[in-house]
Amino acid sequence: MLSNIVFLLGAALTAAQAVPPAGTVITQCSRPGVMALTFDDGPYIYEQQLVQRLNAAGAKATFFVTGTLYNCIYSQAEALRFTFASGHQISSHTWTHPDLSTLTAEQIRNEMLPVEQALEMILGVRPTYMRPPFGSVGGVAVPTLRDLGYRIVIWDIDSGDWAGLSPADSEARIVNAGTSGNGHIILMHEPLPSTVNELVPWALNYAQSNNLTLVTVAECLGDPVGPYIPNATASRSDLPITCSPTPSADIMRLFTPLRTLSTRRAFSTSRALRLELSYQVFEPDAKAKAGPEGNPIVFLHGLFGSKTNNRSISKVLARDLNCQIFTVDLRNHGLSPHATEHNYTVMAEDVEKFIDTHKIHRPVLIGHSMGAKTVMTVALRNPDLVSALIPVDNSPINAPLRSDFAKYVRGMKAIEEAKVSKQSDADKILQEYEPALPVRQFLLTNLIRHRDHESRLVFRVPLSTLANSLDAMADFPYRAETDDVQYDGPTLFIRGTRSRYVPDESVPAIKKFFPRARIEDVEAGHWLISENPEAFRKAVINFLREDVA
Repeated sequence: MLSNIVFLLGAALTAAQAVPPAGTVITQCSRPGVMALTFDDGPYIYEQQLVQRLNAAGAKATFFVTGTLYNCIYSQAEALRFTFASGHQISSHTWTHPDLSTLTAEQIRNEMLPVEQALEMILGVRPTYMRPPFGSVGGVAVPTLRDLGYRIVIWDIDSGDWAGLSPADSEARIVNAGTSGNGHIILMHEPLPSTVNELVPWALNYAQSNNLTLVTVAECLGDPVGPYIPNATASRSDLPITCSPTPSADIMRLFTPLRTLSTRRAFSTSRALRLELSYQVFEPDAKAKAGPEGNPIVFLHGLFGSKTNNRSISKVLARDLNCQIFTVDLRNHGLSPHATEHNYTVMAEDVEKFIDTHKIHRPVLIGHSMGAKTVMTVALRNPDLVSALIPVDNSPINAPLRSDFAKYVRGMKAIEEAKVSKQSDADKILQEYEPALPVRQFLLTNLIRHRDHESRLVFRVPLSTLANSLDAMADFPYRAETDDVQYDGPTLFIRGTRSRYVPDESVPAIKKFFPRARIEDVEAGHWLISENPEAFRKAVINFLREDVA
């Protein structure tokens, strides 16, 4: 598929080219005996740990970084400096991770320039290599990136870590590609613990066993100039080190993320907040078999989660259902603003305004846990707004939360009080409150560098606000016994067989509020989307194709 793109663009790199020209679409190294490990979607909290592992093995790698996908790039400045000082290549992966094939030339420039500015501020260099999100180089992407002086790096081995493949399955992909001929460029993702802790150590051993030298992309291409603009100097040294919008119009042009309306953390009233939700859009696969376009989907996460939790499954569903998927950070989570009021009514108002602002016509609403009660509330408040409803492992009743959530807050507060500087130290503290490693890793995805003290890790979610809202999260705005509201559209409740959030006792309330609802069980616990993504995918696809189409 990618080779067809390269051929059509007429920009394939040949081994004879010592310096790949701007606009070249690169899928493989130009010399044998090497392998290029590449890591997308950082900088993230695991980066220093990953770099230390690479350094210990004498390996070099390439990091394609974004401005705001997981954290503000400036909050990870220390990690980037460590990576750069260790001799690894730092390249651009855009500011907000959009599909460049859907953007205009001006929008693409506004995605690339802030990353350039950030890397020049942090590292003193500007990159000449980039990777387009999703490997998407259609539309005006290639000519625009060529004009900006970028070489475009794709890959010839996709580890599949982003799609939930196990490290063993990823390893098989690499082994099956073989070691003959020119070296491979391997796609991996640094925010995934299994990649950092399992796949990378295996890849280091694999390279050593096969006498392969692990190098940067620029090195694997034999680029004598290197991956940066020589003698780059700051063009705007007065720009603030921030990922938030600022009053200056030209600073706004450079730094405001296209897919994130605001990343400010200022507290405000709920009424002023409702236009501010951060989001990411996943487009249908333009290269997939053509078919009728499905209704857009708005996908909401659970308590302590963020839009990135649903990134992998959203890519797959967008492809399989041929539809747009909007993954959204709810208030007090991810990159969305903080507010002291946190309940299902105000979160529903936020989502309704988000749908209206972005002109999303009758979307399917999917929500997990806290997100499930939020989408149910939206559907009951505005039935005509919603084409179908999929609440995941929660029910429309007032039921106490598991005591674990209060423990999580206490553990997270203990981490902040300890002023830890390493994620491993945070994990040791959290072990006293939660024994399960996957749950701890999920909670620790909220760790970021303190904006004024880079050596300290803090949580980006407002712990006190969420602690005070736990009772509201257990509640539901409507009562089946007294409230005469209904959503009569297609509804699928998906529940985990090892979870107690949708007990049989809740079925009468479900049928009262959602008379067309059916319930499907998935072999999993409460975190069923990550525990059994394939069963979840099948349940959603079958429902939308059979009950909604």
